[in-house]
Amino acid sequence: MNFTKPISDIIKERTSVRTYTGQPLENDVKEEIKHLLENNNFNSPYSKFGEKVRFKLISMPEFDPQEKRKLGTYGVIKGAQDFIVGAAKKSQYGKEQYGY
Repeated sequence: MNFTKPISDIIKERTSVRTYTGQPLENDVKEEIKHLLENNNFNSPYSKFGEKVRFKLISMPEFDPQEKRKLGTYGVIKGAQDFIVGAAKKSQYGKEQYGY
């Protein structure tokens, strides 16, 4: 594949836009997601990097579902009011473990 500019520039310029219906998650779906996030061991000794990570479901009903919002460091989300957020311990392989 031939590029007209350095791949690092292409990566920096890339954007991501996700559009959802704006309909909130039903309570039973939220509870199931919360259960899965709380009861799965994302910090398993069998995971590739062994760093600590955690995930949580948050609801932000104050978000206008028709408004596009940039959340975090990457991407634009429209039509969502419920999000899974995560955090990784700041360490040599924390970001890799988070992605893994």
